[in-house]
Amino acid sequence: MPAKSFNQCVTVMDGFLYVAGGEDQNDARNQAKHAVSNFCRYDPRFNTWLHLANMNQKRTHFSLNVFNGLLFAVGGRNSEGCLSSVECYVPAINQWQLKSPLEMPRCCHASAVVDGRILVTGGYINNAYSHSVCMYDPASDSWQDKASLSTPRGWHCAIALREKVYVMGGSQLGGRGERVDVLPVECYSPYSGQWNYVAPLPTGVSTAGASTLNGSIYLVGGWNEIEKKYKKCIQCYNPDLNEWTDEDELPEATVGVSCCTIAMPNTKTRESRSSSVSSVPVSI
Repeated sequence: MPAKSFNQCVTVMDGFLYVAGGEDQNDARNQAKHAVSNFCRYDPRFNTWLHLANMNQKRTHFSLNVFNGLLFAVGGRNSEGCLSSVECYVPAINQWQLKSPLEMPRCCHASAVVDGRILVTGGYINNAYSHSVCMYDPASDSWQDKASLSTPRGWHCAIALREKVYVMGGSQLGGRGERVDVLPVECYSPYSGQWNYVAPLPTGVSTAGASTLNGSIYLVGGWNEIEKKYKKCIQCYNPDLNEWTDEDELPEATVGVSCCTIAMPNTKTRESRSSSVSSVPVSI
């Protein structure tokens, strides 16, 4: 990457990897004072990075989603506090455009695209963990409240798979005001408009990374409140069996990581820079 970052967002569109925002210092005490507006794109064919137009606002602890050839950055926080702003990146003109804002400033949330809309879940609102859920419709540039999560949470992950959204991990406040891991996993159906519990996490983690690969969900790294340490674990959810399994560990424990799945050209193809690539899906 062109620069170190932490709590950034990543996504894949048209075969490119996009990296947006985050913080330029790994310091949990900085209260997002080091949030950045950086935005860049990785081309796996040529192993090159390209700096693109910065976001209108510096953001960390926000969410980034792809829909219909556009990228949407939602909420987050910076030195000014929590953000309600939403902006959309238009690749054709290399420009970010402001969209209809969230009703309330929100950070540390997670979002996913389902049924042609962006579902935004939980997070930190009014200095408290929230179970609030809202949905953005890009076609009408409007927001609508949806059924709330059963468990409030922040610093969690949301993944769309098979026309459903799975919300996993994160933390909330316990009975004595301490941060605790959230083990329950919830699944949203846009057709019923309701949430249901599925198999819980074996290991609680927050600020982890998540992505899909071959029909399963992978939850990578994160911070565990019980052990008070970063984790190396890779947890895999199989929706057909409704079960979690532990996969290989990361080389080192990590937190504030972002994940996506992208097709990588093989070495020979990359060296030849051929436009006709043979590729395999690789989770990053």
